Amino acid sequence: MRTNKSITLYHYDGESERFSRVYFPRASVHKAVLAAVSEGGLVMDSLVKIRIPIAGKAGLNSSTAGLNSGTAASDSATDIFYNDGADSVEVDVGDYVFIGKSEFSKPDRACCHKVLGFSHNLRGANPHVRIEAK
Repeated sequence: MRTNKSITLYHYDGESERFSRVYFPRASVHKAVLAAVSEGGLVMDSLVKIRIPIAGKAGLNSSTAGLNSGTAASDSATDIFYNDGADSVEVDVGDYVFIGKSEFSKPDRACCHKVLGFSHNLRGANPHVRIEAK
């Protein structure tokens, strides 16, 4: 898989009421601008599709081996393993993604994209976790 950016993923843990931050040096990031006509005129928004390469099924925990996906309508979170499976980070709808490396302990919501959904693609030559953000 071709990677063109790095990302920082911020996950909010409701129990500890803190953000955890994980930097991924390799990710594929594609931005698209969406437009629609409404009664108020032209409405524009941007959508970001992020693919984080993983090493086969080792990139997911055992509870997500069934390939669950998360959307705004579901409450299913998943773990993404990195550093050859030594560490993991949870990703869920409502988390934040910063394009690039961020040293802040909390996401700057003006500069970050909010996670709308995620899915797993474990088939083929390029297994990855796909995140859609806005």
